[in-house]
Amino acid sequence: MKDKVRFAILGYGTIGKRYAEIITEMSDVSLTTLIDTNTESTGQESCAIYRSLDDFLLHDKDSDVIIVATPNGLHAHHAAKCLEAKKHVLLEKPVAFTAKEAEHLMSLAKKHRRLLFPVWQIRYSPIVAALKKLIGGGALGKPLWVQANCFWNRGEGYYNNHPWHGTLSLDGGPLYTQFSHVIDLFSWLFGDVVPDEASFCKVDKHVKTEFEDTGVVNLRLGEECAGSLSYTVSAPAGTSTSELTIITENARIQVEGKYFENLTMLNTDDAEIEAEMRRAVKAVPADVAEYCRRRLVEDVCGAVLSGSRRNDKDIGGATGLIEEIYKGRTGTFELSDAC
Repeated sequence: MKDKVRFAILGYGTIGKRYAEIITEMSDVSLTTLIDTNTESTGQESCAIYRSLDDFLLHDKDSDVIIVATPNGLHAHHAAKCLEAKKHVLLEKPVAFTAKEAEHLMSLAKKHRRLLFPVWQIRYSPIVAALKKLIGGGALGKPLWVQANCFWNRGEGYYNNHPWHGTLSLDGGPLYTQFSHVIDLFSWLFGDVVPDEASFCKVDKHVKTEFEDTGVVNLRLGEECAGSLSYTVSAPAGTSTSELTIITENARIQVEGKYFENLTMLNTDDAEIEAEMRRAVKAVPADVAEYCRRRLVEDVCGAVLSGSRRNDKDIGGATGLIEEIYKGRTGTFELSDAC
């Protein structure tokens, strides 16, 4: 059995650099390779450097896991190439733009007996994990209503930072780029989720994108529970917030924060629910984002070192949901398309 997992990073931008920082701080992991079209001043002198994925796959003999952190629209294509080369893949969100692409990746992983890990790191947030435990164990009782409000700011600077930001072909839109984690949590926490009605609009004329900046999505969660997601990436600068409210037979819970790390309301008469949520609050680390990504990398390492070849069945769940929601979205959005 190996004693160290060797990683390569495909796409050395903002996200790729975060992974590099985490990996270089871990004792049972090594960073062997960086793959990016711009490989100047990486700060990783010990790594092999490649300017193309094809060149890397042709010559690499060292790497076990490839972290795919390229633009969204390239994820499925790049992940497929890595799996076909018999590499394990840690795949940034979104896994793909379509359920068909996600299913193809799963079939490749099965065919080549390789692991495919989607980056759903918010699942590791202690409060989110506690919600999963309480819902799965039945303590919360029947879910009645779930509402997520995600009001972020992604202004001109963000969309001008990289040419692919704001394009349908490589970015895809807010539900893929900013809020796929929230869509994932709906299905991960509550099981079968079916999109109902959705509306999309553009409220900021100064930011040029090929898709909406704001939307409202109604969802059905099973037979007796409803939900909704309201979102925008045009909130005023400095006011970005994410909120999740869950109402069940036995509790009303509200959490806030990008990783839903803040418990802002807990209304229940159930001692088990009270105790579990309070434990989770105490377990939230100072840097919850770094904690969640580190936990994800640790799980990847554990699976690889153990020789596991078991992949989650819900890898494409959020992708399929977003694809279905976006079927009602057509054309390029202008200010005249305001809600």
